[in-house]
Amino acid sequence: MHKLNTPHSYLTRRSWLKQLVLAGLALSLDAPSLVAGEIEVEGKFNLIDQWGKARTEQDLRGKPTILFFGYTHCPDFFPTALQDLALLMRDMKQEADAYHFVFISVDPERDRPEVLRDFLGSFDSRILGLTGTANDVEQALDSFMAFAQRVNYAGSYVFDHSSLIYLFDAKGHFEGRLNLSTGLPEQKIQLARLK
Repeated sequence: MHKLNTPHSYLTRRSWLKQLVLAGLALSLDAPSLVAGEIEVEGKFNLIDQWGKARTEQDLRGKPTILFFGYTHCPDFFPTALQDLALLMRDMKQEADAYHFVFISVDPERDRPEVLRDFLGSFDSRILGLTGTANDVEQALDSFMAFAQRVNYAGSYVFDHSSLIYLFDAKGHFEGRLNLSTGLPEQKIQLARLK
């Protein structure tokens, strides 16, 4: 499970509890006995994209979706995951167009639409970036059973946040998580199962 590279004194008891709950969810998603549909993730949101257009989960219907949370100032998980996903998309070439790749920022204060547009454009322009008000982002986090908690650190702040990469089929049903620790062939097999 992802942990911030910060001194333990900066992380609250609540944050650690959420990490434990999420770790349990992550382990259950990896378990061979998991039956598709056993865990229902609503996956609802009302946000805006990197061009300022209003978006909801309904905009993702019709294609399988790969979705994850992060923020552009993230020092560890997010840039690595984004690089891995961009590599996967390049490897898939035009086949990647059959999927939605979606990033929801947990830092609406800094990740305004224009910031997301510039940042994501340096990885792959097909990645849809979403942001909104703090309340809108919190509602999205709750709907995905995810979390993000601001942690003041070194005169600024970071976020302790969920690091799962969610997989949804074309109808919006939760199908598990993408495992980036496997190679590209296995990742492509995971995505192909969503069709």
